[in-house]
Amino acid sequence: MALPEFQEPGQYIRYFGPSVSDPQNDPERKTRYILLLERMEPLKYPYRFSSLTDGAKSSDVIFDELNPSKNHIYQAFLGVKPGARIFVWHPYDTKILKWDETIEDIEEDYTANLTYKETPYEKPAYEIWIKRDDYPALVAQNITYPAKTINPEIIWIAAKFNFQEIDEKSNPELFDKLEKRKIPSKPVTFGGSIA
Repeated sequence: MALPEFQEPGQYIRYFGPSVSDPQNDPERKTRYILLLERMEPLKYPYRFSSLTDGAKSSDVIFDELNPSKNHIYQAFLGVKPGARIFVWHPYDTKILKWDETIEDIEEDYTANLTYKETPYEKPAYEIWIKRDDYPALVAQNITYPAKTINPEIIWIAAKFNFQEIDEKSNPELFDKLEKRKIPSKPVTFGGSIA
């Protein structure tokens, strides 16, 4: 199994939203920067859904096990085995759904639908970032052809990071360099629009 390319310690990410470490006391939605510190990887979490007949969908499976502590964030990649379509719910404002003739209705809170082609089990490519209390849920659908009953399978492969939020007040010089893109930062989302 090929591991995804995780961000490196010492790199910066940026997002639009409230504070990751203290959203209650700092809820303002604005562009923020995070310095990634110590990384622990790979964390692997394979999951097998209940048996599904052709075209059937599973009930929602909430992955609250992927809820990091207040001091950590996860960069996670989802891999899908052949024969299934996986509908992802993650509290994004920005949807990244593929909408084509194979999907009749897209539920309001789904953010993506994925198959083996987009994100293979052996080399997961679909990436999400997870902060405290914003973990994902999945629904599986059997899309086998010719039709057969299967147990859809997925795998999460994640890196856990310690992190430091870069605050404009406590570190104005560094914040200014990040704002002016003199120091690179990767745009991500924890449940808000990519900035």
